[in-house]
Amino acid sequence: MKKFAVLFGIFVLPLMFYIFLSTGDYQSSSLPVLTKNVKNIEELKGNTEGVSYRRKFTVLTFLGTDYAQIQASVFNLNQTIYKRYNQKMSGGKYLFQVVAVYPKGNEAVVEKVKKELGTFSNTERWYFIPASSNEIDELFTSLDSPYSLDENYFTKYAFIIGQKGKLRGRTDDEDYYDQRLYGYDMTSVAELKDKMIDDINILFYKWSKITMKKKKENDKS
Repeated sequence: MKKFAVLFGIFVLPLMFYIFLSTGDYQSSSLPVLTKNVKNIEELKGNTEGVSYRRKFTVLTFLGTDYAQIQASVFNLNQTIYKRYNQKMSGGKYLFQVVAVYPKGNEAVVEKVKKELGTFSNTERWYFIPASSNEIDELFTSLDSPYSLDENYFTKYAFIIGQKGKLRGRTDDEDYYDQRLYGYDMTSVAELKDKMIDDINILFYKWSKITMKKKKENDKS
């Protein structure tokens, strides 16, 4: 059964997802790089699981310490984004993950969040990483966005990080400053559905296209 799941992830799922995305308006689209050098989350001391941007599409969030703020944002992200993409695989390995960074000492609130999220979905690809205030500041600053963290080290924005650790977003969004969309407002289900889903789909389409091209080349050799 495990071997079948791996083979399914390598061959069948990329093709199915490629066909699905090909029906959308993604073929001529691209998702610009807004910041090239986002701090590597592998450098966070609390990252004991070795979570990495490499070969993953990552949604990065900053939880803060206020449960009410988390409820009003992260649960929308889980229902709208995480549940849609958490099964995407390649070569038997998952391609999608959500990384939630939070201040050390806030474990009780995080455990409550985990428990509640677990009632709605499998949270295996939700990664909660504790960090010092300096580490959080450095990571957030490295995004080079126009947003800021509040006094609880929380922001309502979620960020898309590509497989090479670069911040991806939009440069033609009329709703945002200078038309540049750096992060997606988790308190707005409409923004998650209308913008974040489209933008993640673009990344998956490009990945699927490259995967199918490599497979064809391998079949010819």
